[in-house]
Amino acid sequence: LRVGPSGDARTGLFRFSGRGARILLLLFLAAFSSIYVARRVDRMLSTDMPAPGRSEWLATVENVVNKRYYREAVVRFHDAGSAGGRPDDVPRWHRGVVRVQGGSFGAGDIIRFTGEPVVVDQKGAGSSRGALMMLMRGVRYVFYLDGAPVAVVRDETPIRERFRDLLAQNCDALFKRKTAAMVKALYFGNQDYIDKLTMNDFRRAGVFHILSAGGLHVAVVAAIPVFLLGLVRGNRRIAMIAAALSVIAYLSITDMPVSLLRSCLMFCMFAVQYIVGRESNIYNALFLSAAVVLVLFPGEIFGLGFQLSYGATMGILLFHARY
Repeated sequence: LRVGPSGDARTGLFRFSGRGARILLLLFLAAFSSIYVARRVDRMLSTDMPAPGRSEWLATVENVVNKRYYREAVVRFHDAGSAGGRPDDVPRWHRGVVRVQGGSFGAGDIIRFTGEPVVVDQKGAGSSRGALMMLMRGVRYVFYLDGAPVAVVRDETPIRERFRDLLAQNCDALFKRKTAAMVKALYFGNQDYIDKLTMNDFRRAGVFHILSAGGLHVAVVAAIPVFLLGLVRGNRRIAMIAAALSVIAYLSITDMPVSLLRSCLMFCMFAVQYIVGRESNIYNALFLSAAVVLVLFPGEIFGLGFQLSYGATMGILLFHARY
């Protein structure tokens, strides 16, 4: 803050310098983000208990991830009986995870299934860390359907999910089973497509990191438009814009693991700094990307993926030169 001469009524008031305005803006953003995250966490951890016992449920699918032996869908669900009864029957929504083998449903669909919800708590289902991660994602219940049928009531699959399904089908049609699993793992950033024997082979060869979607994959995706526009001597800023858009498009079709989300955010921040002609700072990019991830997914601070991804990157930045 700068204070003008006291004798001048107009300049005697406080006025902001560019540095002071930026500091106040950052403080405002930090306060707003903290309040938003606190309210979101409180909303995730507080929910009404659904009726116990086996029942029929209606659910809206938020997202689906293919695991090695089953599909895991995060859903908002309510008792199917509360939707068609008396006029004053307002369904109470809950948030949970449905684990089922197979099934042809995707994000945005409305499904109907029968099962008994298992309450998630740190002393009960799963390990304490896994249960805590579920709770921080707002997941309080798990349905283990074990082959029980899942009926699609209304198909509202968005374009993104349809493109992902088409990409997966093309991979299965073009390649052999093991190769298709490898290609899908690289496309979607999900190692669960690959069988354990193949993963152990990569681990013994010391190249397991190739299967982990992260900085290497972002660098390859970003390099393609930069290289192509470089051949025709295109404008470097345009090439950087094309690279950032390519990285965003790649991220949008993946399952968005933390390592890949971190790398994409860091690259996009670097690209913006380059495009507007500002000096880049890798530490700012690292911590800003961490802040964005935690605002979007507060529970990731307890996840090993988040801790190792950012811890390893910070270690490289701090000690690589000396080492």
